[in-house]
Formats: sequence, structure tokens, C-alpha cells
Amino acid sequence: MNFEFLRTGAEVSFCARPIFEAALQDPGTNRGKVVKNMTEKTKEQKVKTERNKLKKIFKSLDPKAMQVLDGLIDNCAWMRIQLEDLRADLDENGTTELFQQSEKVDPYPRERPEAAQYIKISKNYESGIRALVSNLPKEQQASTLDDFQAFMARGRQVIQ
Repeated sequence: MNFEFLRTGAEVSFCARPIFEAALQDPGTNRGKVVKNMTEKTKEQKVKTERNKLKKIFKSLDPKAMQVLDGLIDNCAWMRIQLEDLRADLDENGTTELFQQSEKVDPYPRERPEAAQYIKISKNYESGIRALVSNLPKEQQASTLDDFQAFMARGRQVIQ
């Protein structure tokens, strides 16, 4: 079944509306998965949106400086989306798991690899954003850092 019209925001007929609403609410059906996947942005779209947001913040910089910072902006955009995905996983599955080396040894709790990844990417993202912000005029740095620190504080709540 083709759900392409949902992406465009087209109106659904009065008779078909209950069917699509049920499909959206019931993730167990294939229709629900198709509709959900079509309404969610892909990772590439999220990265592109974040990249555009960062470029908009830094548009006041000299074009030559922007060329130098372009790779850092791309990396920071990617890291931000990775952090959001990892945070969602950590919210759902927690930061620790039971791990068993072999059948002879009792399982013990250990930090999930996703939690370690989150911490590593978080630190790299923080240093990347600070490097970017240091190139902004002084009056713009304070407001940009406030937004960044609010984002980082939400992530720290997940790890603690």
C-alpha cells in the first residue's frame, strides 16, 4: 500500500481516516511501521537539518573562515544526531546490563557499550562546539553557549 500522500500532508478521505489513524497507533502492524517510518526523518535528514542550523548560527563569519570550519560543522552535526539516538537508546535500555563471560561465571552488571560511546561522543561534541563558538564575535558567544549547555545538561541526566 502506498502512503506517499501522508508525507505531502494531503488530506485523507473521511472514510479512510480511521484506517490510517489505527495504523499509526498500532505499531504491531506492517501498515503502522510503514506510516511511522514515512513520518520520521531519516538520520541523513536530521544531520542535514542540524548542519543547516549550525551554518545559520555561524553565517556572520568570514567566508574563508567558514571554509575552514565547514568540516567541524559537519562533524558536530553528525555527533549531535548520534548523541540524540544514543540518548534514546539509553533512556529505553538503561546504562548497565547483565554480562556473563561464560556459563561457569555468574552474570554481573557492566556499563553498556552505548553508554561509553555516549560519553566519548559527548566530550568530542563539546570540544567541537567550543572550538566553533570561539570563532564567533564575543556578543554572540554567550547566547550560543547557553543553548549548548542546556543540551548537554539533558544528556548528563541520562548518564547519572
